[in-house]
Amino acid sequence: MTWDNAEGTHLVGLARGFGFVLVVLALAAPLGAQDFPPITDLERALTRVEGAPNAPAVVLSRHADFYMMDLARNEISSRLVVRERVKILTEEGKSHGEREIHHNSYVRLYNLRARTVLPDGRVVPLPSGDRFERRLSRNERYYVTAYAMPAVEVGAILDSEYELRFDSFYFLEPWLLSDVIPVRLAEIVYHVPKEIGVQTWSRDPFQVGVKTEKTTEVRSNLLKARAENLPAIPDEPFRLPDGDLATQILIVPTAYSDADIHQRLLESWASTSELLAPEWEKALRRGRDAAKKGKELAAAAGKSKRDQAAAIYRFVRDQITTDEIGGIFLQGKDPSVDTILSAGHGSHAEKAALLEAMLDAAGLTARPVWAAGRSGGLIDPQVANPAWFDRAIVAVELGKEGGRVYLEPANRRLAFGRLDVDLEGTAALLPDAKKPEGVVLAELPLEQNGERAKVELEVDAEGVARGTGTLQLAGARAVAKLRWRDSPEKTVEAWKTWLGERFAGFTITDVSAKEDVEASTVDVTWKLAQREDEALGDEVTLAFARPFGPMAQPFTVPAASRRSPILFSAPYFEEVDLVVRWPEGWKTIAQPKATRTEGPAGLYLAEVTVDAAARTATFHRRFELRKKLFASREDCDAVRTLFGDASKGDTLALVLAQR
Repeated sequence: MTWDNAEGTHLVGLARGFGFVLVVLALAAPLGAQDFPPITDLERALTRVEGAPNAPAVVLSRHADFYMMDLARNEISSRLVVRERVKILTEEGKSHGEREIHHNSYVRLYNLRARTVLPDGRVVPLPSGDRFERRLSRNERYYVTAYAMPAVEVGAILDSEYELRFDSFYFLEPWLLSDVIPVRLAEIVYHVPKEIGVQTWSRDPFQVGVKTEKTTEVRSNLLKARAENLPAIPDEPFRLPDGDLATQILIVPTAYSDADIHQRLLESWASTSELLAPEWEKALRRGRDAAKKGKELAAAAGKSKRDQAAAIYRFVRDQITTDEIGGIFLQGKDPSVDTILSAGHGSHAEKAALLEAMLDAAGLTARPVWAAGRSGGLIDPQVANPAWFDRAIVAVELGKEGGRVYLEPANRRLAFGRLDVDLEGTAALLPDAKKPEGVVLAELPLEQNGERAKVELEVDAEGVARGTGTLQLAGARAVAKLRWRDSPEKTVEAWKTWLGERFAGFTITDVSAKEDVEASTVDVTWKLAQREDEALGDEVTLAFARPFGPMAQPFTVPAASRRSPILFSAPYFEEVDLVVRWPEGWKTIAQPKATRTEGPAGLYLAEVTVDAAARTATFHRRFELRKKLFASREDCDAVRTLFGDASKGDTLALVLAQR
């Protein structure tokens, strides 16, 4: 693996529109035969994986067949046939007997069969009723079928097979050859009608070697992809997403051609935009009520374009409930923005469409934007696959008042012009049939993503510390806690619990929390008093890094032993000021040493001032992480050094004692 090219994506979701259907796969491998393949002597004898001696389980084989359409039968739908064989190697590995398959009303599950083959050769089939289906979405029928493999024990081999049938011929989900456990053999065969042209995309971050083979049948072209001895997706702190680390392959239909017709499909971003535009534009046109509401809100906001756009944005953000359905496609058979407005709820894409329609009605130029969260893996903009994108947002043009502003109305924590931290720095697309525009969404600088705390404590003659604290959060750190709970009372209680965990040994009272969504800030105040059972009477120990420290070292191995670059959600800072006062007859017997560590990764600073005459000590601690991606081994070692120095510095404390 080269550290600079570990970019891929594991797309999870369902998208419809002009017929796209994406499927969420929690298993992987093909079906079709009445009986499972016989277990080989090598499979029975396997007790450990070469190169991964501690692996809890192993995928012995994973196979899939994807049948795109059946033109001979005039069927435009497709199906995926899956078979997987897993062996349990340790007690820990028994958890891999819990299986799930995600599906929905557009991707239907058929012919699920499973069995456990025990080490002594006994076969325990999955009872036909020994599974349950759980509904994941009330508005769109998303389900997960879960089942537990029977009689799982160390040495058992688990066979599963099933079929997924699509309402469409599209299958734009990359097929994952890798897993969280080692994979000995993984393959997929794409059966593509000769009338369909396709583009192949693959990612092989660990360079295991994916072998492809093209053959033909009477009506189809076949593409077979195969890989052997794939390592497990690494389980490391702050690693890249699975989509960046999994070996995977994908085909994208680019055109349909026969003797009479040539239709461009996902040939380019322009053709993709052209295919998707009609449904979106139709939904916007059916928006008389939405247009009226947009004009009303703009008129009430005044003449400023920014104020008008902000008023419309806040209405859609706050008054239209978000259905947690991702993707860039509108839901339902005949969507319209008026239907979304009257229903009072909508998916991410539906809220974006409603916002665009209302902004346009108010005379503000707005366009849809296809965006992809970094947590799903980096997209490859060279391949026109709309499934790269997991949400739709909106760009509004404000001219001299602010230029182009990106809006994400599905997130109630986001101020006007603020984006989810998961989108910051990612590639996005403004679709257009003539001139699609690729952009990179801006990132907030470090100074706008931070937490500042100030704690003042006074030690009384009995050796009990009491005082007050304040905490200010800004940027992404604040967004994570904005509208944190359903009510102000529950928010205060949550902060009280949070503070109690960080000030162990203290009683937290008089908590107050002020949230400002539009400013992206949170302000918390509280009182704290050392519990009597924690007070020693003649000695007091106070940690100066609270409430952020003491920091733990998450990077326990050097970068040379890592298999993934390090990825944080955003650059950020933490700052603590602690003031301690003590009575006459007391003195300091230990205090933290001033320290400063600064390097490519960031800064750790601890400053100490003790005034014995005034019986006062002042501490200042600042931690900075200056970027979110550390790709080279040198960078990763710098992160490890930074966190290591911070974890050591944070363990030091001020100790007071009676003379």
